Amino acid sequence: MVTSVMKERLDAPVERVWRAVTAVEEYAVWRSDLNKAEWLSGDCFAEYGRNGQTLFRVTLTQPLARWEFELENPLLKGNWRGDFEAEGEGTLLTFTENVQVKKGWLRPFVKGALRRQQKRFMEDLKRFLEL
Repeated sequence: MVTSVMKERLDAPVERVWRAVTAVEEYAVWRSDLNKAEWLSGDCFAEYGRNGQTLFRVTLTQPLARWEFELENPLLKGNWRGDFEAEGEGTLLTFTENVQVKKGWLRPFVKGALRRQQKRFMEDLKRFLEL
């Protein structure tokens, strides 16, 4: 299992950050890595990007505090957790992602890929929150 953690302070109230991160249907508006995202049924959603489809199943929702889900695509499977903490007028946001690669040859590259993806998500989120 490979783990990547990213922590960032955002200059937006926790309510606004929570809404942006959990509004899956709006991801394609502000995320530069996606063509489309949609709720499938119940607690499941899908993201569609250059590398195909990734499926997600929400496992925990604690409004304004924590959002967790399992994820899977042809290359990997794992889980993701987002922790949201109000910090004055801003938000401390922590992403923790744990993945297991399905193809052994990918293992050396997965940590760097996770970091790049988390960094891109955070940069896109910051730009969106500035609007």
